[in-house]
Amino acid sequence: MLHSLSENIAVFLFDNNDRFPLDVYTYGIEICLSSLIGIMLILSIGLISGYFLEGLFYIITLFAIRSYTGGYHADTYFKCNLIYVFSYLFAIGLNILFSSLNSAFRIFIYLIIVITSIIVVCMFAPIENKNKTIDENSKNKFKIISIIAIILVSVTSLLLSYLLHFYQVLIVFPSVFVVEISVLVEKILLKRRRVKN
Repeated sequence: MLHSLSENIAVFLFDNNDRFPLDVYTYGIEICLSSLIGIMLILSIGLISGYFLEGLFYIITLFAIRSYTGGYHADTYFKCNLIYVFSYLFAIGLNILFSSLNSAFRIFIYLIIVITSIIVVCMFAPIENKNKTIDENSKNKFKIISIIAIILVSVTSLLLSYLLHFYQVLIVFPSVFVVEISVLVEKILLKRRRVKN
């Protein structure tokens, strides 16, 4: 359904005289529509559950870091959005758990998340997939940007929460953890695929 809708939009907007073949535009539109569906699902769940801002910060964190780290890719858009929603719910659950801890222990957990995420990025990121190959220069650049993004969002969220008491932004730490898991899962799956071949 998503493919045929994307195809119809591509046919309406582009023709064979455009720069790329119609398949390229169709694929781009498919990705945009699937991403839009995922974002709307997260924001809707956030609105209904009272975690709208957390949903917004979750999306921002994932896009800011995962764009450069790569990570697990589901083989269908339905699975992708399902995993996206469940990972958001997992992050919300972790955030609730972390907020119940005393301040010193919570900071310690956040520090562990940031350090392990940086280690995972240094060792495995960026993760390539069949639709996105990365040359060696870009790999190093993406790795550095990923590390900077993790540190930047972590420090910013801590400052906002402790100076302005804007605690919703602390969802950043479970979100960083979700990215870390995504990278590790994809790396494990890539190794298994290589062994099978």
